[in-house]
Amino acid sequence: MAEALAGHDAERVSSLGMPLLGGWEAECLILADADSRQMFHALRQPDGSVVSLEGPKDLSDLWLVSSILADQDPNGSPRRGIGLHPVDQRYYYFTAVPVGLNDRMAGVAIIGTSLDTLLPLFKETSLAHVTIYLYDGEAVRIVSGTFLLPKEQTVATNVLDALAITPDVYQEILRSTGVTIGRNVTVRGRPYRVAYAPIAIGGDRIGVFSVGLPIDFILSAGAVSRNTYATLFSAAVVSVILIGYVIARRITGPLSRLVRTSQAVAEGDLGQRTGIESADEIGVLAATFDQMTERLAERTHELERLLYAYKESAGRMRSILASIGDGVILEDVDGNLIPLNRAAEALLEELAASFRFGPLRELSCSEE
Repeated sequence: MAEALAGHDAERVSSLGMPLLGGWEAECLILADADSRQMFHALRQPDGSVVSLEGPKDLSDLWLVSSILADQDPNGSPRRGIGLHPVDQRYYYFTAVPVGLNDRMAGVAIIGTSLDTLLPLFKETSLAHVTIYLYDGEAVRIVSGTFLLPKEQTVATNVLDALAITPDVYQEILRSTGVTIGRNVTVRGRPYRVAYAPIAIGGDRIGVFSVGLPIDFILSAGAVSRNTYATLFSAAVVSVILIGYVIARRITGPLSRLVRTSQAVAEGDLGQRTGIESADEIGVLAATFDQMTERLAERTHELERLLYAYKESAGRMRSILASIGDGVILEDVDGNLIPLNRAAEALLEELAASFRFGPLRELSCSEE
């Protein structure tokens, strides 16, 4: 994949990217080269099929791409963010990682999982309603949440008003280091206690989320405090969101091993193998590379054996010629004389005093 991105080969990138997305749990895969050009973009549908989207375009205005390429560090840290996909109009959690080749940037891989997929899992894990907030520079928007029924994402004004927070509150939560206990709200006639916390993954703070528990549930819990529930759910959110990073590493890891092995073979280490065993396109490519390296090693060993045998044979021939008392002289195709032993050299030195050199058939006494 790294070589395909470095070579700006969109067709090859697509042939490698399509089976990768089909085999992982991610729902979106975007691959860009080092010039910020989109080489591959596909979405995985709910039925498991993969749909490839439009061809190359400039992604330099996409922060996840521009920030990684600006660092020019193939081993740099991933970038994360939540954004609206322009095609299916759903919000995704994205993880972007650099793709390197020979310690140089080859491109960027972006893995995305929709919030529509993640939030039901969050709710099931925490036994609470979850709401995701983003600030677009003008207002704080609720981009997704389990309080909203599927058909109410754009029309439940009363629910949105009850859950809304101001930009100042958003920034305060984003800067906080722990859970911020919020307020009581009423949604569809039922009172809830809502707690807020930043969505912090690694060094990135990409938004704010809240968890809401019914007040009657909190009271019946007795010894279990509201802070405990919010803290436990914060840990669950971090664990689940990390799936994007794990998926990205599972994609780039085998590619990195393949690149390192090919570099070692190019430097003469024919004992290196990729060690990749999988049924996808990368596994097939790695197996083919290992077979090629094995055959190259066998042929190299055979050539070394033949060279050693030739040197031994030449050594024996030199010993035989040196032991012969008579001079042995070879005439090449141009008629030049080549002495093959010391006796022949002495003979030619003696002839040099009385004859002029030339083809053997033309040797004659020199004129006085």
